[in-house]
Amino acid sequence: MLLFADIALTPAYELVCRPDHTQTIVNGKAEAEISQKDAQFSLQLDANDEPVAILPTNLAEESDQIIHQINEKPQRDGGRITYRIGYMQPLIPSNGDATLEGLSKLAHIAVSGDLEVNTTTLTFQLQQTFQIKLNVNMPISTQDDLNIRFKGACIKKALQSQT
Repeated sequence: MLLFADIALTPAYELVCRPDHTQTIVNGKAEAEISQKDAQFSLQLDANDEPVAILPTNLAEESDQIIHQINEKPQRDGGRITYRIGYMQPLIPSNGDATLEGLSKLAHIAVSGDLEVNTTTLTFQLQQTFQIKLNVNMPISTQDDLNIRFKGACIKKALQSQT
């Protein structure tokens, strides 16, 4: 039996969002090729149009090597829903390979960003920064962060009843 408070937290529908690859900007320049052609995320909303979750968490692929630094619930602000992103992953994932285990601990990629979904126009904007973090003292002459901006569209999909 569901209580009234539980109904508000139960996803009623989702917005499935995909980037428009013609609008990808990398370090200030148009760069459609960097986009993953199958990239997408889902924003789940309850029956009161309040955000429940963004899947996948932090817009990161599922992996036991990812350290989620931010795991917040998306927030509604009028017709917009905002979501902060923050996680780290190995620069060279070991994926269970013992020979790569040591390398995976030498450097990480820190990913941070902001997602904004407009639930009125069913569009979104995503800004992400990828920064390499070294765990060893290695002289590096230059190290530039990778800044990516995506724009895209969402479609509304009903979720199967949870009763």
